[in-house]
Formats: sequence, C-alpha cells, structure tokens
Amino acid sequence: MKAAFDSEQFEKLSGMALGRYVVEFSKEGELPVNFFDYFKSNVGRWDGQHLEMALSLLRKIDTNAAKHEIANHLIHPLKYIRLTTLSFIDQFDAIDGYVLSKIEESLQCATEEFELQWLKQLQKKATKS
Repeated sequence: MKAAFDSEQFEKLSGMALGRYVVEFSKEGELPVNFFDYFKSNVGRWDGQHLEMALSLLRKIDTNAAKHEIANHLIHPLKYIRLTTLSFIDQFDAIDGYVLSKIEESLQCATEEFELQWLKQLQKKATKS
C-alpha cells in the first residue's frame, strides 16, 4: 500500500526532516487527487524550503497545468528556487508554448551567466520540440 500525503506533517516539518519526508514520500507515496489545488492555495505562504519541496512533489503530476505552475517559478527572488525550477523543466519531455514564454521572460531577469546559459539551452530545446 502506498503512503498517503500528509499535509499537516508536511507543513510542520522543516530542515532535513522535511527533505527526508519528501524524498521518502517521492519513492513510495501517492499524491492525493487534489494536490494541485493544495499547492495553488498554499504556495503564497510557504517559505523557500516548503516551496522547493512542494515543487518537487508537483512534478510527479504529469499534466500541463502542473508543468505551467512549475514554470511560473522561473522568476523568483530566491536563486535556489529558480535553479530547482530550471532543473525540473530540463526534465520535461517537451516544452510547450507557455513554458517557453516563461523561459523567454526569465532570460530578461537572469542574474548569473550559469542561469542565463541554462535558460538559453532550454529555449533551444523548446524550439526543437
């Protein structure tokens, strides 16, 4: 039997304990049908670590809506959120027009050469799809 996502536990945990919970859940757990709604309703109040972990879980949902929500975090004040988002988008099988538009928007805001080059790489990948 797959483990159920426990939003109360997710909210209470922090630091390494939160990371361990998400890693273990990702291996064995099953997200509830309403996880996307849970994400959307809570994303604005999460700290960076909870956002990063929730994005990691969100990528388990293979829908355009989930991919678009991930892409919405390409422009974020926290560098590690931007880089995490880039790594998730890099794993997408295909990049649609919405995600491409977010990549192109992010090109205008990239703060470091590494980030800029990764965005350009994703832009090329998208145009080949």
